[in-house]
Amino acid sequence: MTVKILAIFGHPALESTSVMNKKWLHTLTEEGLENVTIHKLSEAQITPFSFDIKAEQDLLVAHDRILFIFPMFWYGLPALVKKWIDDVLTHGFAFGSTGTALKDKEFRMIISTGAPASDYVKEGPYSCTFDDFLLPIKAVSIFTGMIYKTPVVFHGCSPYTPCSDEEKTKRITIFMNTVKEE
Repeated sequence: MTVKILAIFGHPALESTSVMNKKWLHTLTEEGLENVTIHKLSEAQITPFSFDIKAEQDLLVAHDRILFIFPMFWYGLPALVKKWIDDVLTHGFAFGSTGTALKDKEFRMIISTGAPASDYVKEGPYSCTFDDFLLPIKAVSIFTGMIYKTPVVFHGCSPYTPCSDEEKTKRITIFMNTVKEE
């Protein structure tokens, strides 16, 4: 059985300010994988910060694996991703006695950050590990019955912390291997 994958891109300015998220999107588009649906939240809005809830829920139901791909913004989710979660993962759909639509679907985040990995240690400038910042979204995935998979995190390679073409190519390879993971 082919696993149907929903790749949700949550970068609010994907085509303009993104470094790695834009490269991942273009690579995934070029690959043209039949089992992968690319979904850009920045284009899915009906009006700013407003979604067609039923259409978004139908997308989730139609897929086996949900990949959230986004940059870390101020130590959390981009506002667009948070709004989508608030609006789409409703009672009766994603949780509650009849809210089992996401049960047993795989959930994984692919995240980019501008800061180096060395910043995300208890002794670092934030006094937190990177996993500490992800606890709320991990809780959401578990609360909605999804199978939480270890996030794939890429540090650096932002407009503020450039990286080499070799490093970008390595990250694209890891990204694609994560998407295709069986």
